[in-house]
Amino acid sequence: MPELPEVESVRLRLAPVLEGRRFDEVEIADARLTRPFDPGEVARELAGERVERVDRRGKYLIVRFESGRALLVHLRMTGSLLHAPAGTLPDDPHRRAVVKLDDGSDVAYRDVRRFGTWLLLEPPEVASYIDERVGPETTRRFVHVPSARQEPSPTVARRSRQPSSTSARWPAWGTSTRTKPFGAPASIR
Repeated sequence: MPELPEVESVRLRLAPVLEGRRFDEVEIADARLTRPFDPGEVARELAGERVERVDRRGKYLIVRFESGRALLVHLRMTGSLLHAPAGTLPDDPHRRAVVKLDDGSDVAYRDVRRFGTWLLLEPPEVASYIDERVGPETTRRFVHVPSARQEPSPTVARRSRQPSSTSARWPAWGTSTRTKPFGAPASIR
């Protein structure tokens, strides 16, 4: 199962691709992805939605639309997302869904073990659904993720590889000069 920093890395790569874009067409090839809801109906509901922003809460990716709706994506063990120019997605027997964006590009959801889920929620359902399943975001205490309106902090808390003076079993917390969150892809560090 992807760890939380890996899910944040996916969010960081996906946000610039999706934010401000419209879902022109959605194909959901695997009924398990949206169960218990009909994949054709979910695809029709997603078509035409414009992405406002891409968030993460716990291990859920949250694609928030201008309409107030949200698509919750949980990658589970083997789920992944691939962005490609129109018509260049490689053939893949494990592709479960494709979203065609208004700029002509495609975003494909791939899941070898078929454990991942997509859930489309209406505006009043979003906060309560996430709060019930995930709880409060705890990593904000340890990792500073700068907002778009804020200058990055010169230090980010991270685990030191040196044992603390009180316990040889648990690493101590130290500081680093990294300004990107843990798990950020090398291209944005």
